[in-house]
Amino acid sequence: MAQPPDSVPLKTQYTIKINPLQLTFGEARFLVEKPLNDDQAIETIASFFSNYISKYISNKFDPLGNITYYGFKVGAGYRLYSQNHSQIRIYFNPLLFYKFINYRNVTEYDLQPIHSGAKPEEALYDVDAHIFSLQGHFGVYFITDKITCDLYLGLGGRYKFYVVNEIDNRPSGPYIHHWDQAAEIHSYTTIHAGLNIGYRIQAKSIK
Repeated sequence: MAQPPDSVPLKTQYTIKINPLQLTFGEARFLVEKPLNDDQAIETIASFFSNYISKYISNKFDPLGNITYYGFKVGAGYRLYSQNHSQIRIYFNPLLFYKFINYRNVTEYDLQPIHSGAKPEEALYDVDAHIFSLQGHFGVYFITDKITCDLYLGLGGRYKFYVVNEIDNRPSGPYIHHWDQAAEIHSYTTIHAGLNIGYRIQAKSIK
């Protein structure tokens, strides 16, 4: 006898997630997870950065003085889940990111934090930051009928460089410049921790 339509089990088609903690750091991050099978999934990530976000969330700007910034991040990842098909699962999640941030109202003093004592020049700059990152996360995934929650810890490697553009009338044009002494080391290790809250979009699975 054919199974009645109302009794056909639901299967997750997509899970749409946000990372609410990142809002306090000026980042609105969105994730979409697409299952490949019961134990594997692919994930896409998109973020928008602005210190105006942190201003409205925590009622204060990031500690960068008069500097304002905006930017975006895009990335993709692969998820491998533990094979116990319960409401709590362990997972491993390698990810690859590209991030771009534009800093505005940057002065020569900001470009040279270890200043010689001379009066900073009046010129202002736009600084473009380009960041490439490879990360690996281990996490715990909590699943309910519609809502998901995952907590993760991870390590990553990051490569970063800056392009400085003068916005006054001097003819020197764009050039590569380090933001500070720490940025002279282009590649370094990063530590990650976070929380994602998701909503499962489901459809009836007909076999």
